[in-house]
Amino acid sequence: MIEKMKKITLFVVAQEKDKMLYRLREMGVMHIHAIADIENKNQTQVIKKIDEIARAIEILSGIKVFPAERKEPTVWTLATALKKAEEINFLTAKKQQLEQAIGVLEKDKEWFKERGDINPRDIKEFQRQGLYIKFYKIPKKDFERVDKKQLLWFKEAGVWVYTAFLFSDDVETVGVFEENKMPLRELKEIEGDISVANKELEEIQTKIIESYRGLAELKKIHEYFLKRKNFLMVKEGMKREQLFAYVQGFVPAKTENKIKKLAQETGVGYVIEEIDNAVEAPTLITNPRCIDIIKPVFKFMNTIPGYDEYDISFYFLVFFSLFFAMLVGDAGYGIIFFILTAYFKRKFRNAPKEPFYLMFLLSGATITWGAVTGTWFGSEQIAKLPILSSFIIERINGFIEGNQSFMMFLCFIIGAAHLTVAHLIKIVRMINSTRAISQAGWIFIVWGMFFTANSFVLGRPFPFFAGHFFWIGILMVLIFENFQKNIFKGMMASIVDLPLNVISAFSDVVSYLRLFAVGYAGTVMAESFNNMALANGCGTFLSGLSAAMILFLGHTLNIVMSLMAVLVHGIRLNMLEFCGHLGMQWAGKEYKPFKE
Repeated sequence: MIEKMKKITLFVVAQEKDKMLYRLREMGVMHIHAIADIENKNQTQVIKKIDEIARAIEILSGIKVFPAERKEPTVWTLATALKKAEEINFLTAKKQQLEQAIGVLEKDKEWFKERGDINPRDIKEFQRQGLYIKFYKIPKKDFERVDKKQLLWFKEAGVWVYTAFLFSDDVETVGVFEENKMPLRELKEIEGDISVANKELEEIQTKIIESYRGLAELKKIHEYFLKRKNFLMVKEGMKREQLFAYVQGFVPAKTENKIKKLAQETGVGYVIEEIDNAVEAPTLITNPRCIDIIKPVFKFMNTIPGYDEYDISFYFLVFFSLFFAMLVGDAGYGIIFFILTAYFKRKFRNAPKEPFYLMFLLSGATITWGAVTGTWFGSEQIAKLPILSSFIIERINGFIEGNQSFMMFLCFIIGAAHLTVAHLIKIVRMINSTRAISQAGWIFIVWGMFFTANSFVLGRPFPFFAGHFFWIGILMVLIFENFQKNIFKGMMASIVDLPLNVISAFSDVVSYLRLFAVGYAGTVMAESFNNMALANGCGTFLSGLSAAMILFLGHTLNIVMSLMAVLVHGIRLNMLEFCGHLGMQWAGKEYKPFKE
């Protein structure tokens, strides 16, 4: 559920604000709402230090140090760490400059590779006497067409021809080819510069590697400055009124007494108010641990409901598990997911537990759905085994073609039920308002669309009573969506969006067909790979190996495609169709208390 918040304003004598903020940070319950947006000199300096240390950490983290080369971590004072971070950044910048310079020098050295050790001073001497030697690198296929009257020298190497032409005028050229100008310095000088630069580069790298010992210390100091930055942002965000300063924020209603206790102990003045602007208030969601396992999905999507919106964690978890099972649709794949989840949970013991428990649930749902539909690695033969066949519900058996119509019908039921839940949630929220009646009207419309979809898509007869669902639902929405004393005026306000919303309700119900379509496609794909693998038999080693490779690659591809379908379709049905009927905007901001 979304925790109820209280708006808090704390007043303090300006000289005491640091002391009050330290206590407030120690308490760690107040989400700060900045009143002023001021960036002072201290804050700027802290941000600069954070950036410097972060760059140094990134540089050191990228170094590969073999265990034999590692030394004991060093302990640095704050001043030493800042100096070291500055030195690491300086050395890295110098290293990059040297690498660029070496690149240019190597390019110049490469020029002499095919032409020999030519002295640039000799070429200059010829120029003073009116003779201009120019060098070209010409593709071999074009060399035959070149006028060779002034050709002084050439050498073929691969697809290129290296040439030297002698001209009496500096403006003369060889056709459209660009001159491959000679470096200004001798080869020996270039090689000497490369040697010096490489030596300096090696020394710099040694110094940087030596600093690797302080990586852990830099991370600690980086964390310290992040806290300092947060403190300064809160401090400078406080507004002053003569001798007083005040800070505003939000706390969960259940922690309100902590603020009162702080005020009593420190002599701080306070005002506690109800939330008057839901847009400003942060969202704190608390749920039982069994529901909290869905949190990783919301973090992955980076979605937070607004303070005045709904926590759909429970409904999302239930329907997402069902959608995952139907989209993957194969008990064999579910077993693979379960085994891999158990392996990684054991391997990463210190990792958050929620993703693993979520995958256990999704794996279990997939195994259950695959078992009742008789789908085990897309093989009907496996499904017919004595024990496994006892789990199959014939009406939804994936290998009976006549069941396809019923499966689509089942998808429509799931869709209508899912959307009904959305409107029931809104009815509970609006129970003291006439708008609750309009939400009941939408339930009638949704089920009317359910019967319409059955008629259009599956060719089932449209029940007589279902026609009444439409006019009852539309009338309830028209009158009560914008209920006013002047009923006609309220109906005119409601009718503006009603036609499009009614049509949208039909497309929303039909969109749940994707659960059947994707799951069925996965089964067909798995079955096809099985047939391909066994087409040539497994009588020989090569045929057996070939069959194993086809099965492995085919089912791996099918699993990847199934997981992509979950991301595209499973999440979509919850986030678009379901949340669309809930009216969710996902405009919330996360509750981030000011703390250590």
